[in-house]
Amino acid sequence: MFSYANRIDGFFGHIDNVDKISCRPDFAIGVYSGYLKAKGSDQIAPGLRIPAGTPPIFLAHGGDDIISPPEHSVLMYLALKKSGVPAELHIYATAAHDFGVRPSDHPCSTWAQACATWLRHQGFLKPPRQTH
Repeated sequence: MFSYANRIDGFFGHIDNVDKISCRPDFAIGVYSGYLKAKGSDQIAPGLRIPAGTPPIFLAHGGDDIISPPEHSVLMYLALKKSGVPAELHIYATAAHDFGVRPSDHPCSTWAQACATWLRHQGFLKPPRQTH
């Protein structure tokens, strides 16, 4: 998810025209992301940078996640906002680590729709066609 934030521009020279095309992602989606929080600290991991031009990021996490606690996404969200990066964060109170996209009666099963709405709001998806 954060390969953009850790890339090194100009590390290799341009070999052909494809090298002139930006590899910057337009957006990122992090669902129950880990390794974003520094151990023993309420800071983002020391290897993560949020440079100018970091793309908008959507984060979703389960509040009961014991594999990757939600603090990882919370701290990243706060760091993104502090850096002026458009970001959205959804914490689903009773969801664990692997809620995925399967339908259920739990609120976390709506994260994909919330993400699609966010992508539309950011201008990455067109509104659904109206059928009559």
